[in-house]
Amino acid sequence: MAELHSDLPNHSDTWEWQAQSQPKQFVYAPQLNQHIHSHWFKPNYWRENNAVMAVRVGRGKTYFIAHEGRTMVLRRYLRGGMVRHFTKDKFLYRGLAQTRVQREIDLLLYMHTHGLNVPKPIAGWCKQSTFIYRNALLLEAIPHAQDFHHLLCQEALPEVLWQNAGRMVKQMHSLGVYHHDLNIHNILVDNEQTVWLIDFDRCERRPHDHKAEQWKSANITRLKRSLDKEQLQMDEYYMDDMQWQAFLNGYKAS
Repeated sequence: MAELHSDLPNHSDTWEWQAQSQPKQFVYAPQLNQHIHSHWFKPNYWRENNAVMAVRVGRGKTYFIAHEGRTMVLRRYLRGGMVRHFTKDKFLYRGLAQTRVQREIDLLLYMHTHGLNVPKPIAGWCKQSTFIYRNALLLEAIPHAQDFHHLLCQEALPEVLWQNAGRMVKQMHSLGVYHHDLNIHNILVDNEQTVWLIDFDRCERRPHDHKAEQWKSANITRLKRSLDKEQLQMDEYYMDDMQWQAFLNGYKAS
């Protein structure tokens, strides 16, 4: 298996696209990290090395990979909406800087630099044709973390966790970050009771202008809607108005 020479990328490094030996394939990684190759983004490579720990199936597959005592997460970008019926993973190419993977990595680096609890990117991959491209993302896994939804199926969460989740969302909004899909599955807590936010595909930085309160409120509404939806679908779901109020209190107090 390829050696990870310098543990994981130093996120203060300058990131760049590195051309691969395969035609029109590129890896987005720190300048000093020249050892990450395009085969790292192929699940079969990790299967052949018995490194796939688990596969989580949603709209696509997310692979959890063991490497040098660490766990990495591999996710390919897929189309949504009606377009997915015509193409599963092809996007219109407008340059490497406009790829979904670079935009997500750059946003993660920005938030990580400002102290937000989000996954740390390792590298991105792009295979480009004349007018289309495919891309994938490699992240550090958040150790011993579960999403709020999974936990709410088992027991009520302490109000302090809801308050911390509210503070985390407020911190994200204060950085001008709009989350395209803020739902209860995208809020995690680890075994040290630290709250994390994940899944920043199609998310973006937005200005603090007259529209800011509108999109921030829309994020909160989307989160509450996802909670209500899950509560209706589950026989047991340990969520009530007091916990939601604790979230709002944490958000407002930040």
